[in-house]
Amino acid sequence: QLGLALSDNGNTGGNTGGAPQVTNATATITVAADNDAPTIAGLPTSLATTEDTAAALDLSSLVVADVDAGTGTLTLTLTATNGTLAVSTAGATAAGVSVVGSAITGSAAAINTYLDGGPVSFTPDANFNGTAQLGLALSDNGNTGGAPQVTNATATITVAADNDAPTIAGLPTSLATTE
Repeated sequence: QLGLALSDNGNTGGNTGGAPQVTNATATITVAADNDAPTIAGLPTSLATTEDTAAALDLSSLVVADVDAGTGTLTLTLTATNGTLAVSTAGATAAGVSVVGSAITGSAAAINTYLDGGPVSFTPDANFNGTAQLGLALSDNGNTGGAPQVTNATATITVAADNDAPTIAGLPTSLATTE
């Protein structure tokens, strides 16, 4: 509430010295809630694997949050370039999340707890080495009304080269010669 007090300081139309007259008024200020975007912090700085080798991604440093989600759920969707992700459903129910494909839905605290368990693995495309990207899209699912807010982030996955054995192609299956 806003309180106002207006005083004439004793001025009475050119004459001074009268008793001040004061008028009080109040006004109600209503602050409407705004749907703040969720946040992603603690992105891992070192994700790595070797060519043709699946690796568990350590996302335990990742922290998802939303100041206005309350008891509502968030959805964290993971994507990858130059490879595929697998998100395990093991431990999901105990952590309080649901997993569909690479989307994890639950409260912020539940998602953070679940990610501490290491449920995400990455397999690079066959014979790929170089830099891959882990994409993260965190939606607040519109918990305070209105359109959902989404925050995106990426982390780099380094895929080290592997010394592949040489191959020979195009050899005939039999050779014949005359004496």
